[in-house]
Amino acid sequence: MKKNVRTIVYLMILVVVAGGIYLWSQNSSGEDLLGGLDPDSYDVEATCAGVEDHNLICNAGNDTYLYLDDVDVFLQKIDTTVDEKGDETTKVSYKNSSIEDLKKKTEAGEVSIRMWLTTTGKVQRIMVLEQSYDNNNASLSSLDGLEPSSFTSSNTILSMNKNGMKLAPINYNEKEPEKFEGFIKNYQFARDVKFYSETVKITVDSENKEVNKNIQFAKTTYQKIKDNLEYADNAYIWFNQYGNISAVMIFTEARVRDMEE
Repeated sequence: MKKNVRTIVYLMILVVVAGGIYLWSQNSSGEDLLGGLDPDSYDVEATCAGVEDHNLICNAGNDTYLYLDDVDVFLQKIDTTVDEKGDETTKVSYKNSSIEDLKKKTEAGEVSIRMWLTTTGKVQRIMVLEQSYDNNNASLSSLDGLEPSSFTSSNTILSMNKNGMKLAPINYNEKEPEKFEGFIKNYQFARDVKFYSETVKITVDSENKEVNKNIQFAKTTYQKIKDNLEYADNAYIWFNQYGNISAVMIFTEARVRDMEE
């Protein structure tokens, strides 16, 4: 009888430990630290070069963002592997961070960040992006050695001509002009500016959950981008040392249903 009781107790302990391990694995990504914030709901994505006098100096010094005293700062770690066919696997985790930590990171080099703005255009939340890539995508060969993740900023293209582009933050909303006031600017093309495209195909199941993500890169031209601007107006932008646009990569995404279900 005692042996049976002891066995039952051991089994109960195993169940509790297994349950604890499962719950830890579910929460180990740290997403609960965000308090329900959608990581993809940001207003602006930029490259931060420094923190000075309550300002974030971004995009090769072209843009300055004033942050609130009680600004929330998070760290998003993204580990990405892309195989030769362009199929991507990504692991994401989150931690709390601070303005002081961001400033230290910028002292070592430029840092990719995402920002959430108030209705008056001040920064109320910051997501610092820490990314690692193992990219074996065969289509990278079309980019002339350009590293896709090295872009200076991501933007919405409002208009373009032979000399340059009018750019707004990536999540620009014309119904909220006050939020984006001061962040819509005209930029000149560098003499040797180059144009590329990134096409992302996301396969989802019947519940719209991602099953597979495939990425393909290609060269394109100024004219092709201009002709299709209303359909492909989101882009990654590279600036040179003079603040001119040296490269543009149009970004398009399509979600398709998994036909093997």
